[in-house]
Amino acid sequence: MGIITNFLLKLKVARCIKKGQASLALERLEQLLAQEGPSAFIYWLMAWCHESLDDMASAVSAGKEALALEPDHYESLKLMAGVYHRLDEYDKAKDCVIKSLRHCPAKAKNEDKDYLSWAANYLSWYDMEFNEPNPTIN
Repeated sequence: MGIITNFLLKLKVARCIKKGQASLALERLEQLLAQEGPSAFIYWLMAWCHESLDDMASAVSAGKEALALEPDHYESLKLMAGVYHRLDEYDKAKDCVIKSLRHCPAKAKNEDKDYLSWAANYLSWYDMEFNEPNPTIN
């Protein structure tokens, strides 16, 4: 799938989630997955839908599939950080935050300031909560 196709698909899924139709988006993504084959991008979108439905087990499963295909997939790492945090799996959330910061695309550093701020605050909170030093982000 091309960049424009991915962008349009992301917009459609976001619109479905916003309208409370994540289940419909999931059906379409599963069909697309069957047609196109495994894709980190599609699994990430599926994980996002599952998270919006509060189906954390399925969100984790789809997120793991995405990261198995592309271990540095930025969007999947971001999503999984939030999912693991919601599940009180703080070590896993921290690992995803660190990896996402290491693999943050240059354009995201300008466009994704809310996440980057959350990530920095999360690492500070983790440090205070668990008394561990913050890792160096290379």
